Amino acid sequence: MFEGPIGLVLGGYIYKYSDFRPVFIFSGCLYLGALIYGILCVKFDKPETPDGEVRNCCADMFNVAAVKDIFATIFQERPGNTRR
Repeated sequence: MFEGPIGLVLGGYIYKYSDFRPVFIFSGCLYLGALIYGILCVKFDKPETPDGEVRNCCADMFNVAAVKDIFATIFQERPGNTRR
């Protein structure tokens, strides 16, 4: 949780007394620690699908109806022609 900011703050001090290599090693070790902590210690519940339905993320991503809805949302008319 604090590995990123700690790595950035301490990285400035480390760079002040050496070069970039120790900074990247130190910051990389902290991010690796955060990754390991997230994998081993953080637990989450997966939402259950209704009626035992099996969902495939790749099939959902390339769903033709979803792609049509996305483009319909992108190109819809907006009041006052405020598209940016």
